[in-house]
Amino acid sequence: MIFSKLKKGFVDVLSVKWKKVRESTILMNKSKLFKKNWESKMKVQILMILKSVFKKPECLRRLLKVDMIAAARDLDLLTCPYVFTLEEATAMAKAGADILIPHMGLTTKGAIGAKTAITLEDATRRVQELATAAKAVNPDILVLCHGGPISEPADVRYVLDHTTGIVGFFGASSIERLPTEIAITGCVKQFKSLKLG
Repeated sequence: MIFSKLKKGFVDVLSVKWKKVRESTILMNKSKLFKKNWESKMKVQILMILKSVFKKPECLRRLLKVDMIAAARDLDLLTCPYVFTLEEATAMAKAGADILIPHMGLTTKGAIGAKTAITLEDATRRVQELATAAKAVNPDILVLCHGGPISEPADVRYVLDHTTGIVGFFGASSIERLPTEIAITGCVKQFKSLKLG
């Protein structure tokens, strides 16, 4: 049941928007794939459509992302979009996003973290600006901080202490990559420290 609703939601939203651009035939050809074996091919087909979406100009990609969140909301799915700009925060709040994630860029810490990023203080101010913009549209939207210099529990504590209306942290690298790096590195050091004989 949910697959047929998703199929209709994605195809309707994407086909309407794609008709407004010159490459509309790309979507129309790909949308036909949804009619056959939806359940078994769903992942491949969605990836094909998303690949096409990300080849489009930035303004169109933004529009499609907002429409996708609105369609998911209409299907009563939990929605948690990343936002980077005030315009995106406002648009996602209008689209009915449940949880907004102001994204501060690539995580900076760890072995492969970004080497350049904004400061924690600047990130905190930016998170607050994006949250304020979204809450002006929907006061009930939940806002979590994420990314850039916000990568360790102390960083999150700083953000929470210096903002209002931020209700938590959306973990990605901070939960699945950074702790693993520490554990693996520590374990390898123990093995390397073993002496023969």
